[in-house]
Formats: sequence, C-alpha cells, structure tokens
Amino acid sequence: MVLQLLPNNNPMGKLIRNMKKQIIYFTFNDPPNGVYNSQVIDVVNFINTLDKDVNIRLFALISPRSFKKNKVKIKALNPQATVLPTIAPLKYWYLNKLLLWIVSLFISTKKVICRGPLATCLALNVFKKAIVVYDGRGAVVAEHEEYGVFENSGLEKQLFEIEKKAVLNSDFRIAVTEKLTNYWKERFFYNSDKHFIIPCTVSDSKTKTNVPQAIKSFILQNKNKVIYTFAGGNGKWQGIDLMIEFLSKQFDNNEQAAALLLCPINNELKNFQKRYNERLLITTVEPEQVNSIICQCDYGLLLRHSTITNKVASPVKIAEYLQAGLKVIISSSIGDYSNFIEVHKLGYIHSDNETPIYNKVPPSLKDHCKNIVESKLRKNSKEIKLKYKSLLK
Repeated sequence: MVLQLLPNNNPMGKLIRNMKKQIIYFTFNDPPNGVYNSQVIDVVNFINTLDKDVNIRLFALISPRSFKKNKVKIKALNPQATVLPTIAPLKYWYLNKLLLWIVSLFISTKKVICRGPLATCLALNVFKKAIVVYDGRGAVVAEHEEYGVFENSGLEKQLFEIEKKAVLNSDFRIAVTEKLTNYWKERFFYNSDKHFIIPCTVSDSKTKTNVPQAIKSFILQNKNKVIYTFAGGNGKWQGIDLMIEFLSKQFDNNEQAAALLLCPINNELKNFQKRYNERLLITTVEPEQVNSIICQCDYGLLLRHSTITNKVASPVKIAEYLQAGLKVIISSSIGDYSNFIEVHKLGYIHSDNETPIYNKVPPSLKDHCKNIVESKLRKNSKEIKLKYKSLLK
C-alpha cells in the first residue's frame, strides 16, 4: 500500500523498493581466508552481476579476535559488506540472535542465504518471514566425529540438533555434492527435493606474477621433470600422510619426479623434506599467487582417506588445479569429483596397490583441463549461472 502511494521518483519509495529486493548472504564465525574469498566473497560478487534488480549483501559475524584486521580483509574484497564481531563465545552461539535481531531492524530482506548450520539456525530464529536458504558446505557432525573439528568448543553435544534443524527447517538448500544430500537423507531423514547441487567453483583467475624467487629457482631447476603439486592446508582430513606415501614412491621409482607443496609445514612434512630435499619444496604463498605458480606443474594431488567428510566434499582446489591446466591424481571417493575426473579424462584415480610412473603433461592435455573448467566449474558457466539465477527468484 505504501509503495502505491509513493511515486517512482520519490527517494523514500526508491529506498523501500531497493530494500524489498535485497538478499542477505550470512556467514557466522568464518574467518577470511582463501576458501572464504572463493566460496563466499566471489559468490556474492558474482550473484550481484546476474540481476540488476537484486542486491545481495554480505553480512558477516566474525570472532572478536583480530576483528579489525579481518574486517579490513573482507571489506577490501566486498566494500558493501557489513562485518560485526560476535557477542559471545562459540559455546553460546545462540546469544548472537540478539545482535542479528537488531541488524534485522535496519536491513529489510525476504531471503537469507546462510553459510553453514550455525548461521542457518540463527537466521531461522530471527528472520521469521524471510525465505532461509541453507548453504551446506559439508557434513558437519561427521567432520567432528571423524576429525574433532569442534573439539573443546562446547558445541560437541549440540552439533547433531544444529545440523538437523538447518537441513530440515530451512526453506531451500544448496549442497556442494549429490553425496551430501544422500548424507542428509541417511543422517537426518531428509526427504525433500528443494535443493540445488552447486559444486565449489572458480571465478576468473586472480593472479599475481610476483612469484617468490625460491619457487622460480625450484621450477627452473626441475623444468624437465614431472612436477607434482598440492595447494591447500594441512588439516587432519587433508590426507597429508597419503600424499607423502604417494610422493615417496614416485621419488624412489622415478628420478624425474619432483614436488612443489604450497601448504603450511608440520612435523610430518619436515621429516619428508629432509629425505628428498633437492626434489621437494614446501612453502606458502598468497592465494592470488597460486595459479601463476601451479600452472607450471603437471599434476595436482588430492589424496584423502575414505571418510564421510571426504565422501561428501567438493574441494575447490580440484577446480583450481584444472583451471591451471593440471591433470589431477585423486582418491576414489572424493565427493562427486572422483567420477567427474574419470569421466572427462582429467587425471587418474589413485590406487594404493599400484605405483604408475607418470609423464609430463603436454600443452594439448592442459588445454583440455582448462576447457572443462570453462564449461562445468566456473561460476559463469551456463549450468551454474542458471541455478544461481533461479535461487534469486
């Protein structure tokens, strides 16, 4: 009624209309890092290009620790983002609904997309009249059971009910793999079809060419060798032990094998480096440097144990490897990706019982990997774009 009384050129009318078309993308307790940049900020920025009549706004509640520094990081990549500190320890996460309620008084929205179950449960408590979308990135209860992700957080006994509520009570869902929806069905008796499968995708490659000298020298020294690479963290689920075992066999059986690992070093990796010092470099770089570095390698590694956490996962590093023209050596049960790699001839399924010798990847095969990413795993590929557009309606 109010909109009908206000003319189109009235500033208040414009403001109300814009507020009615606003969507919130809500994250809770997620620190800004490479994954956050790719899976949150890039997604928000991309969705805002799809419909000029829709404004999707990032709202992030982050830990008070290093708040100022992390807020600057988020705002540098998404200046319109609203970033506030949480008001209670993670154990008392539900108290943040008071802060969210205050924010809801100033931000009008009919749809809230929530990353993870905690954000979803908070939104369900506050945005009663809005459509709440659960953006499911993994099997949260399984992650804790298998890898102790929430150990000593105070959430251990709450996790099942939190994830269950997010899955069953949300109005719509995004799952990164078909296997994640199967997990929902088995664990929480989810029986709806109100979801999209949207894997972790890549945007236009953000590159910095100021590659550290140590890496330049290593690649030059090993340019005629088969160079394996890994770009990621060293968390328990990352399968660092499997990667070390694989590379040890390659080094022992092929003098023309080398490896560049872009990850934080730990004791396992320190001992590994001592054994193969000249053929192995372990270091860390900025996310924007990764593409320009790994594109000079041959194979990207994703070797993980067969756990529920890994079976439902959609590691963005797979798309990043392919975008850089790498073939992928992957375990047999990584989300929907293992089958994807095999069907499209993008690499090899690793078997513990075999130790094949791999050759350098020629430019033609690198181009094939890049082309598949363009059509299947980029945010602006036709299929992915259609799903995001449907989500806005």
